Amino acid sequence: MEEVNFEKNLLHENEVINNLLHKNLKIIQRNDYFNFSLDSLLISNFISLGKGVNKVVDLGTGNGAIPLFLSERTKAKITGIEIQKVSADLAKRNIQLNNLSDQIEIIN
Repeated sequence: MEEVNFEKNLLHENEVINNLLHKNLKIIQRNDYFNFSLDSLLISNFISLGKGVNKVVDLGTGNGAIPLFLSERTKAKITGIEIQKVSADLAKRNIQLNNLSDQIEIIN
């Protein structure tokens, strides 16, 4: 019950929480705004993350789908940069929703 209230408090009008494909992650999306696509998953799987990689930057992070996917592949610190305030806000709440604030930072 506590988790449901936490999730509900993160939602704004016109938003839903979806499971992020087959991953053990959730994502907040707006029905009137950009939603992640298969491209986000493909890009996050295409990136080479060797043992020496300790920082990753995602330019134009949108709602944070790529950093979320990458968090399951690396322990590196991930920074998502987003120019649009609405998208950056979604990304920040998605990081919070998945308890990844120690690994992922979103900059607007």
